[in-house]
Amino acid sequence: MPGAGHLFEGPGELETVTEMAGAWFLHYLARTEAPLVPSATGKKAPSTPVETVRTAAEELLDPDSPDFGAAFDRYGAARVVLLGETSHGTSDFYRARAAITRRLI
Repeated sequence: MPGAGHLFEGPGELETVTEMAGAWFLHYLARTEAPLVPSATGKKAPSTPVETVRTAAEELLDPDSPDFGAAFDRYGAARVVLLGETSHGTSDFYRARAAITRRLI
């Protein structure tokens, strides 16, 4: 967002960047197999950025698990891979991020 600070502290900046991020997630993470009409089971397609992320999110295996690297093979041909986390700055996060990066490269 041009002109915004690192923490989006200016008037309206946080709301604007939240809308921008939500639009990005909805565009790139929305599952294309989601039906355009309600399903017979009543399950609806995600309609908000939070629902979209929750639908697409997967639990991260331990980097020492034999299956850890295989979980990332499906992203090997991707142009962009985003690594999100909830434990910014922890050694666990940096260890996992390094293992994912090694696998993808």
